[in-house]
Amino acid sequence: MKKYPIYIYATIAQIKDLPYDLKSGKEEEEIIKAVVAIIQEIPTAHRIRVFQLLDGKARSFDLSEYGVWHPYIRQIRNRGLISFK
Repeated sequence: MKKYPIYIYATIAQIKDLPYDLKSGKEEEEIIKAVVAIIQEIPTAHRIRVFQLLDGKARSFDLSEYGVWHPYIRQIRNRGLISFK
């Protein structure tokens, strides 16, 4: 579990730094594509666990802005856009 927080916090920071307005969701498809690309950069051995933690326990990692980026994680999960192979 020691390596996961590094990937989780780095992924959250990258998502929050995207050049889109995450709060408005106006560019939803572009945001989702960018988030998928960020998650695909995580080494395959850790990707599924990091994604599960981002999805299930996201609030514990970023309580202040959890509601801004987490809906995109849920959409990615619901659409099945992440490959874990």
